[in-house]
Amino acid sequence: MFIKKDLRKIDVILKDPESIPFLKLARRPAEWNGSLKTLINSSNIHMLTPLETLSVYESKITDISALSKLEHTSIKQINVGRNPITSIPSDLALLDTLKDFWADDCEVAGELPAAFYGMSNLEQIRMSGNKLTHMDDSKIAQLKNLKVLCLDNNQITELPPNLRKLKALESLLVRSNLLVNIPEVIFSNPCLSNLKLLHLSSNKLTSLPDSLVSLSGLETLYANGNQIAVLPVGFGTMEKLKKLQLANNKISELPSDFTDRFGVVEGVKGLLLADENCNVNVIGNPIVNVIVEAKKKQLKEEQAAEKRRLETTMDTS
Repeated sequence: MFIKKDLRKIDVILKDPESIPFLKLARRPAEWNGSLKTLINSSNIHMLTPLETLSVYESKITDISALSKLEHTSIKQINVGRNPITSIPSDLALLDTLKDFWADDCEVAGELPAAFYGMSNLEQIRMSGNKLTHMDDSKIAQLKNLKVLCLDNNQITELPPNLRKLKALESLLVRSNLLVNIPEVIFSNPCLSNLKLLHLSSNKLTSLPDSLVSLSGLETLYANGNQIAVLPVGFGTMEKLKKLQLANNKISELPSDFTDRFGVVEGVKGLLLADENCNVNVIGNPIVNVIVEAKKKQLKEEQAAEKRRLETTMDTS
């Protein structure tokens, strides 16, 4: 979430009623002194009622406990990214109007913060670049309005099976984690019917669940940079698929329904071009490496033939 910085001092901004709904207060560590209490305190809280968006990105803030005092405001978006925050206070759940919460590149470890499970109106959680390891399977379904869950670059080892109950979810991004497998039940019909973007790249997956192909609304799948050797049958039936990135895995052959729809690998770039409505890339897999080696061999033979031809020409001249 990019918000242009307001260059005025906080006390000056608070005297301007037109500025209150959208406070763009990023990158000003000297004013915050490590805490949001500079802004959110008993003297100012009455002025913050119209507040909808608050950005305090990259301000060396360690204490965000004051956020719960915004419960009687109109707050919809909060960005506390790139601050050395180690925890999200549980009483953040008091902000029942909040829709978007950004805390990328902080230092939150362990479970996805419990506060989120009590926020039924939350539509977007972005906590990439933290140290999260898991989500509470018994509570994750409470995020019934969640549309975007972005947990890239964490230490997550598994996805909770009840993730399948997030019917509003449109984008799931968990690249660069420690995932080894994904439970079949997560993608089984009629689960996650609104999912359009699935980002699984740079994990430790050795396979994709067979149920993945039942995601009828999926448009984009990134599964590059894993250890996937075999693809599930059924990709040919995913009619809305527009981008399929499978580069740098261990795929040595493709299912027949896959090649029926997308064609065969076209040259050393690892592209499959038969379906003009879907971009498919399998570069960096054994199936492409065979082609690369064959091309190298062909080139070497052609160069040798050309060298012999030149030598023969010189001998006869």
